[in-house]
Amino acid sequence: MNGACLHVCATCKGGGAALAANLRQVIPDLPVRESGCLGPCGKAPRAALCGPGRWSWLFEGAYPDELAAFVAHWQATPRGLVEKRARAGLGRRIVGRMPPADGA
Repeated sequence: MNGACLHVCATCKGGGAALAANLRQVIPDLPVRESGCLGPCGKAPRAALCGPGRWSWLFEGAYPDELAAFVAHWQATPRGLVEKRARAGLGRRIVGRMPPADGA
């Protein structure tokens, strides 16, 4: 997907670098970038999924297989707004979502 990316906090001690490496294996068609701090480390590591013209999502303490399943749903939607039943597996691991910058 053009311009889409999954950012993973690699500065905390919650295993962000290891999560990023695992995600590169299970989601080979999406760039996974290690980033600076993405917020409180209480349930680290945190990850942020974003792309041009699409809803962005922030996660905490998620596992690679959970994120891979969510990314598949996100990529399958026209604007990245994943239906509630498709994100049920992540439950409270979703910290927030943000609308596309273009406001659509």
